[in-house]
Amino acid sequence: MDKLKVFKQYFTPNEVAEFMVKNSKINKTDKIIDPSLGDGIFFQVLLKKGYLNLYGIDIDEQIVKDDKKRYKNYKSVKTFLGNALDIKSLKSIKNNYFDMAIGNPPFSNQKNKINNPQILNYYFLRKQKQSFEILFLERFIQLVKEGGFIRIILPINIFSNTNLQYVRNFIISNLKIEAIVSLPRNIFKNTSAKTAILFGIKNHENLFGFFNNKQKNKVNLILINSKKELIGLSQLSIYDNTVGIRKNIEDIQYRMDPDYYYAALKSKKYLINNNIHFKKLKEFVKIYNGFTKYGEDKKKIYYNIDNTNRDEYIRLIKAKNISRIGFKYDDNFFIKRDEDIYKPSACVKTKDVLVIRVGAGCSGRAFCVINEKYSGQVDDWIFILRGSQVNPAFLAFYLNSSIGKEFVNMEKQGTGTISISKSKLGNVMVPVLTVKQQKEFEKYVIEMYELYEKNEVEEAQNIYNFLDKKLISYIKNNANRSPLTE
Repeated sequence: MDKLKVFKQYFTPNEVAEFMVKNSKINKTDKIIDPSLGDGIFFQVLLKKGYLNLYGIDIDEQIVKDDKKRYKNYKSVKTFLGNALDIKSLKSIKNNYFDMAIGNPPFSNQKNKINNPQILNYYFLRKQKQSFEILFLERFIQLVKEGGFIRIILPINIFSNTNLQYVRNFIISNLKIEAIVSLPRNIFKNTSAKTAILFGIKNHENLFGFFNNKQKNKVNLILINSKKELIGLSQLSIYDNTVGIRKNIEDIQYRMDPDYYYAALKSKKYLINNNIHFKKLKEFVKIYNGFTKYGEDKKKIYYNIDNTNRDEYIRLIKAKNISRIGFKYDDNFFIKRDEDIYKPSACVKTKDVLVIRVGAGCSGRAFCVINEKYSGQVDDWIFILRGSQVNPAFLAFYLNSSIGKEFVNMEKQGTGTISISKSKLGNVMVPVLTVKQQKEFEKYVIEMYELYEKNEVEEAQNIYNFLDKKLISYIKNNANRSPLTE
């Protein structure tokens, strides 16, 4: 049996567990529970530090057996076999009883969610199908008493995604948030999921009292950039005023992910004390969706067709076709114009800008359709940007530039799969250069594309580097602000 697939077990690094325990103002005799015990890393750290009144729950029978043997000499350490979310089946585990709940609960995916009414009926955050991590978050809060501590690792989308705002409302209503600490990818074995630690204190007994008691304290937002930084993590204090970015709760209620605020702080330098004006992308262009089909309809996607009846087909442009410095012809996919996979609204026109919406490394990557040679229909991994208020070749380059990527990255979301939504893409800030300046960029972008198409990649990359430095120079040197029509 593959326990990673069945129980979604991705065990916590020791450095992270040490950090979470160290930053908890609890007494040695306090009652502490880990509702998703796993390999017992939190127990190991707690015991090492002299905490003995420990309770653990796990759904994996072998883990519980091993833990009972491991802790048999600790009479105050209790482990229970069961699903911590199934409140009715664990009658010996009381709500509002523990001084701290700490752990790294399992995460869901689209196909693996809780849909059992006998479990869901005990949760305010219930839906017809609900994610493990959302129910575990509420379960942690249920278990601790008034003033009790919550230390929980959650997927980053809890703190960022628009459709999970109701979860953030719940957090604000039921916890005094002390800190949110964003962790780097790839620190959990066998997954690259992006996660963050929520540090909070249960602030009132009314579990369902939304916004009755909004906290007034500052929340410390901390970003851990790389696995190397984990080495010194246990020495980091969430209570240190010199660490992290401190924000009022009302300033972060709609986005709580530290990555966003660190990126915003970095990008802010371009927006202030600068004579160049920046505007939101949605003020320049309209954004359209691509289209494709899956399942059996994938048979309607044809590969490397010959020239016979070529006019019956149109290229299907995929994310793999788009590079930051040109168009890749590696994957030649086509669709028939007379089949239902063809959608005219997803077909590109000359001067359109194509932007990839999905992928950790490629979301936000852009390409300008400079002529009919690159025509086709884009798949649903790509947005089409269309408008007349900005030079499209300049816009495509800007989104790919080092400055543009900072603004794009700030708007990205996701735990495993990173993406940028249409609304978030529309919020990306774009510098307003003169028509002459934009035309100059266009000339070089076309040359870069042509070189890349001839497989002169190094020369194309040199043009990209030249333009990137040129853009930085324009913006950092505070060039005079000029209208687009100049």
